[in-house]
Amino acid sequence: MKRITLTSNKKSKTTILIFVFLFSLTSTRLSLALSLQDDIDNTPHQKNLTKFFDAVEDIKKNYVKEVSEEKLYENAIRGMLEGLDPHSSYLDKEDLHFLNSTTTGKYSGVGLELIKEDSATKVISALDGSPAKEANIKPGDYLLKINNMPLMNLPLQDVIKKIQGPNNSVVSLTLYRKGQPSPFTVRITRKVINLKSVNHELLEAGYGYVRIGYFQEQTPDELSKAIKTLEKKSGGKLKGMILDLRNNPGGLLDSAVEVADKFIDGHKPIVSAKGRTPDSIFAVDSSKEKDLLNKAPLVILINGGSASGSEIVAGALQDYRRAIIMGQTSFGKGSVQTVFALEGGKTAMKLTTSLYYTPSGRSIQAKGIVPDIKLENKTIVSRVNQDDGFDIKESELENHLSVDNASPHPLSTNAIKTTADDSNQALLQVLQKDYQTQEALHLLKGLSVSSSYANNTLENPISRKIN
Repeated sequence: MKRITLTSNKKSKTTILIFVFLFSLTSTRLSLALSLQDDIDNTPHQKNLTKFFDAVEDIKKNYVKEVSEEKLYENAIRGMLEGLDPHSSYLDKEDLHFLNSTTTGKYSGVGLELIKEDSATKVISALDGSPAKEANIKPGDYLLKINNMPLMNLPLQDVIKKIQGPNNSVVSLTLYRKGQPSPFTVRITRKVINLKSVNHELLEAGYGYVRIGYFQEQTPDELSKAIKTLEKKSGGKLKGMILDLRNNPGGLLDSAVEVADKFIDGHKPIVSAKGRTPDSIFAVDSSKEKDLLNKAPLVILINGGSASGSEIVAGALQDYRRAIIMGQTSFGKGSVQTVFALEGGKTAMKLTTSLYYTPSGRSIQAKGIVPDIKLENKTIVSRVNQDDGFDIKESELENHLSVDNASPHPLSTNAIKTTADDSNQALLQVLQKDYQTQEALHLLKGLSVSSSYANNTLENPISRKIN
């Protein structure tokens, strides 16, 4: 019988041991990598992305009609922004064009300033000189239909698109007004609206009236020209002036700051803002130029349609006691929106980035500017009970931004019934029947008797510290 002897081979053993070690190490690394991948997949961020893309795929596969990915992603961005607050929104090409045209003062439409209230569309104001103003559409009216198409749950940007149209084309608007038994329909001819930011009139010798309907690029210069014209008509410096900001929905922040600067002497804070990023934290001071009115008494008229930029002006001049604020509590939009370009500037998103504060540190977000003297709006010759219809405010909007100790205030009544007629005589006739304007004029006359009022300024307001 042959004997078989098993001999040991050290090299073979070493090779086997190395192989076993490398296999074990590779397996450990693979197991660790898979474990890390599981951890990544289980992060809230990854879970949300997975849910989002699953929804996109399910919609593409199962929706009753074929829909493009581009449309789905655009709607997703729009929904993300509109779910944040009432003033953040996605701007497609048409929206971006409209935004640029309104700030420069020229576009084709009817001239309505709108906002969403839950699923409904509500009028903030009909801009001065617009077809909507001529059609007597009022703040607080609900817009129900456009060309007989219901607007319930339709995004605000889509509503705006449907109202716009070619010059001289006709659009049918169905509205509901509080106090009326049923909706009513008006047919309005669209036109190219050259928004006149500033209107003015001399009420009496020495007493001027200036209305700013919207803060545009040219507004500060138009205001300076208006005051010079009033002084020329009056034969000298004004004894007092009314600045009408009723139903002014805002506009360009820089223009509003410049307007406030026209009535402030020296280098002082006008507005500050604070957000989460360095770019959203800023403060704007006045220039060193002199007060355009030479410290003559100033009364500012506001109401529930006065928002954003108009509240910055009223708040700053109220803090410095440079003006007396009359009317009703303003809208309460104390936030700043920044436009971020998308797709190389083809589209954009308008995002709320800051809350702003008056020179004394007040936030008016969801509070509004409370007037020094509260006045109901009335027509002097009318005995008919008027329904103001304006019962919305920032604090009532869905997803509105809140600040500490924010408390609601009652909103205003109807704004001054202005005219699209450029005739100063027509404007003067309207103002003579406007209760708030006449009360402001009476106040100016009383203030002009005492020169001490104009010097009663708050030289060192409590400025908000920006960290």
